[in-house]
Amino acid sequence: MALIHCPACHARMSDKASSCPNCGVSRSEAGTESAERAVRELRRQKQRMTQMWRLLAMLLFVAGAGLTVMSGGGKSMLGVVGTSLAALGFVGYSALRVHALFSKRR
Repeated sequence: MALIHCPACHARMSDKASSCPNCGVSRSEAGTESAERAVRELRRQKQRMTQMWRLLAMLLFVAGAGLTVMSGGGKSMLGVVGTSLAALGFVGYSALRVHALFSKRR
């Protein structure tokens, strides 16, 4: 059993497989309009998922910053929770941006 690249989405798949496990396109219909449509839909789904995670990270950051400001600093429990949420949102958003940067280079 050898690994080959899917002709539609270029993911690795077995040469014994009848269709790609990543995009679902069969090897016989690669290069057709339906295969291209399947690949476009897969890309759109990945973009939507990434956008959802970015939005969640930004919301965590804004909510955390708001809680920190409302608590008047960082000494109270509300301030600690706010600072933690803001830090989590910032780190999450930064990680998503770095991932996007490196995935575009491939």
